[in-house]
Amino acid sequence: MDYSPTDVIAGKASEVVTRCTTIYNAVNEVIAELADYGITPAKLSSFKKKIDAFEKVKVAPRQSLVEQSAASQLLTQLVGESVRILNDDLDGLMVQFEEAAPNFYAEYFAARVIVDAAGSHAVAPAPAPVTALPTV
Repeated sequence: MDYSPTDVIAGKASEVVTRCTTIYNAVNEVIAELADYGITPAKLSSFKKKIDAFEKVKVAPRQSLVEQSAASQLLTQLVGESVRILNDDLDGLMVQFEEAAPNFYAEYFAARVIVDAAGSHAVAPAPAPVTALPTV
């Protein structure tokens, strides 16, 4: 075999693992003859452990993408649930402040207006105040 260090690590991660496994298998067949070159069974075993460790790590980027996709889907669900709580529950509770604290009541609904920072979309109208508390 004639691999330079650059040749060994060239290409995709799966190609590197295949190449290193090929080297490991070839060396394992002639390990007794390589003692004069400083290649011992302990070094070969260490090399195999490193191959195995790298093979486990090489799937990490794909796993990360899967987790990110799942988190994005969950984020959409959680935002929807938060909006529902805001619209259905919290807005209904604000009715009690309409007369007792009119400034607070007005500020609450003013703060609920979604402001488009980019200025490229129309501002969503503020939700209409609820006139009665929802029944539970």
